[in-house]
Formats: sequence, C-alpha cells, structure tokens
Amino acid sequence: MFSRHKHTIIYLLFVCLVIGLYAWYVRGVSFSRIFPYGTPQTVGDATHGQWSARADMPTARTAVGAVALGDTVYVVGGLDGLGRTLATVELYRPETDHWESAPSLPKAVHGASVVALDGYVYVLGGFDGLSLHPTNDGFVFDTVTGTWQNIAPMPEARGAMAAAVLGDTLVVVGGLSADGVSRALFVYLLAENRWETRAAMPTARDHLAAAVLDGKLFAIGGRKGQESRPLDIVEVYDPETDRWQNASALPRAIGDGAVAVRESALIVAGGEASPRMQDGVYRLALGSDQWETLTSMRTPRHGFGFVTVRDALYAIGGGTHPGFSVSALVETLGFGE
Repeated sequence: MFSRHKHTIIYLLFVCLVIGLYAWYVRGVSFSRIFPYGTPQTVGDATHGQWSARADMPTARTAVGAVALGDTVYVVGGLDGLGRTLATVELYRPETDHWESAPSLPKAVHGASVVALDGYVYVLGGFDGLSLHPTNDGFVFDTVTGTWQNIAPMPEARGAMAAAVLGDTLVVVGGLSADGVSRALFVYLLAENRWETRAAMPTARDHLAAAVLDGKLFAIGGRKGQESRPLDIVEVYDPETDRWQNASALPRAIGDGAVAVRESALIVAGGEASPRMQDGVYRLALGSDQWETLTSMRTPRHGFGFVTVRDALYAIGGGTHPGFSVSALVETLGFGE
C-alpha cells in the first residue's frame, strides 16, 4: 500500500515539475508576476528612459509582427505557447490601455514583417509552421472596412526578415529563404502592385531589425541562422544611389531584437544570444556616430513588437527566455517627467 502511494506521489511531483518548468520557461510565468508585491512598477529615470508595465496582451505569443498606425497598435500573428502558428490580430490603444480583437489574417503566420502606410497595414512573408517553411505571401488590411486582401507575392519566400516604409514604397531585406540566409532587398511599388529587386545588402542575415531615418534604410544586427551568434553590424541603404555603406556598429551584438524611431533617433532593444537574453537598449541620434546606452529593458525579450506611439515606445509580447518561449507582456519606455 505504502509503495503504491509512494509511486503516485512521485508521479504527481514529476507532473508538477514539468508543468512548472513549462510555465516558467515557455510561458514566462514567475513569482514576481504571480505575487507582484515589492516588484518595482517603474524602472529607470527620465533622462535615460523609464520602463513601466501596461495591460497584458490577450494572447501570449512570440515571433509577432507589430506596427503603430496613428494611436493604435496592431499586433499580428506569431506562435502561441503550444507552438501553434497564429492568424490572430489584436489592437492596443495606449491612451486607454485597452485591447480588442480585429479580423484574423487570411493565413496563420509567424516571423512576418508588418508595416503601415497611408492608413493600411501590410503583412509580408513569414513562416507557416514550426518547420520554418517560408512564405512569399503579402496581405493588406483596410482599417476602415476591416477587411484583408492579397497583394502581389514577394519574388522570394522569406521569414525572419526586416521591413520598413521608405518614401512611398515598402522595403524588405534579409531573412531566411529556402536557400538559407538572404542578402536580398525587395521594394514593393504600391501603385503598380509589383516588386522590384534592388542592391543586395552586404551582409546576409536573418532575425535583423530595420528602420528608416532621414530617408535611408538602416539594417541592424541579426544573425546567420545561429541563435548563439548575433551580429553588431549596421548597414545603411541609400535609395537615391541604390548603394549600401557601413554605419556605427551596435555597442553589443543583437539577434532577434527590435528597433523603433523616436524624435529623429533609432532606438534598438532586446534580443537573444543563446543561452542568454539581451536586455540592452541603445539610441543613435540622427547625425551622430555614437550609440547611447539607455535604461535596460524591464523584462528582456526577443521576437517582440516594438513601436512608437506619440513620445513613448511599447515592447509587446515575445519570448522571455532564449529559444521557444512566449509572453503577453506590454511595457512602455517613456522619457521626461
């Protein structure tokens, strides 16, 4: 009798251990989240930025795409805690700290690039499963009618690339294709619904970040297929000359991090360098060749959305541990009083 009970107790303890490890590593659950007493609500200072917590996203996920359109943030696709690829789209309104659902993507995708232009949200590329099978699909969301439509597919299927709005065009660069890590730069001409190929990026990489500053495309960090070997490279594309040049390297190599633009400056945050997470936040002002260190992330993450709404930056979702993990966290970085 005692032996049978002993085996039952051991089995139950093992189950609890497995559930606990899953909750901690994959879902990012911690004692500070369950028992927040004594946990600082604000981290940092007015000069280097203050991080504070906002309302959690309804769906915990990683490998998301996110973009701000006006005062609304769109968070698109990703992977949930069971490794399922999502078609989920959720809207966040920072002014009220409120979330709501939006019409789902026509197709579930993770690792896609999301940008906004002229009142429309564009979702480009990504992967359609844990096998990292890339897609060349493109979708556009009409925020007035609440409907999705297809756009011309990219010339090459890719995920974990970076995208940005450059003038009146959309640009995508780098990523993982069926042939491996890519250098390719594609430009989408909205009026003609077609893609063109431009000068390839000097350094092939995936899980990079990109943003436009002063009419030029900055391709930042990334990696070459290995989580443990992120890059500190920053390369700049000039659409006027169709040429690339090097810019000041990051203070620290960052893979699967994110970038946003605030007040004519690039702000880069997060990432992973397995087996470690990256919590660094760095700013490069227009005209400067020196990166400035800002307040580290309140919760280090990779695969998260990073957007600017008015004067604040928002870090949304993403994994809190290297590799596969998810979260619903929303934290904002603000400056000034």
